Amino acid sequence: MKFLKNLLGQDTLVDGAIPPKFQLPEEKGTPHNFDYGNLFYRSTFVDLSQRLVIGMQSGHLGLMEELAKPWRGPYRRLFVYMEPKCDRWKPGRYASEAIESFEDVVLFHERYRRLLEGDGCHHYWLCAEDAEGTLVYDHHNVIFAYGDLPRYESTLRERGFREQEFSVPFPHGHTFSAGNRPLLAHMLSRHKWDKSPLEERDDYR
Repeated sequence: MKFLKNLLGQDTLVDGAIPPKFQLPEEKGTPHNFDYGNLFYRSTFVDLSQRLVIGMQSGHLGLMEELAKPWRGPYRRLFVYMEPKCDRWKPGRYASEAIESFEDVVLFHERYRRLLEGDGCHHYWLCAEDAEGTLVYDHHNVIFAYGDLPRYESTLRERGFREQEFSVPFPHGHTFSAGNRPLLAHMLSRHKWDKSPLEERDDYR
């Protein structure tokens, strides 16, 4: 795994394409990449609160940035690590300290995009500290959006998304790339995290 310094002096991953994160088996036993197209719909809970469920082809972190950019900040990240791929780092919920700058959110995504978009060992949350919004990017390649749903929907329609329900297909597989282990270790060691145990709702297949 290679890193170079970008113009801001930050370590940036420079080698390796983003591997597939979520796959379906084929009749001949060879898995193939799966995406949902560009779809979204509203999901309503028992208490009548709602969230958006978003399935897309690629560029998940870019969409999260676009939806989160109007938030006032500060921001927080939550890395829900479910599959042990590094001996030093154990499964759990890794919560960041407050992030004052949206630019820092974007730089983090640029640095760890290959891991966050290309490995099924985790869920990744981006939150506004004042509860203005929460975005959950899960290991099924689905984004759950909480907050200003009308604004989110407007953004999605401008991007060409269609409003249509969809579901996670079964059977399916999650990709765990050995090439991401150094990047995972780099992310967890270079940033401050408050670790807590996994919750029951975190580990769903």
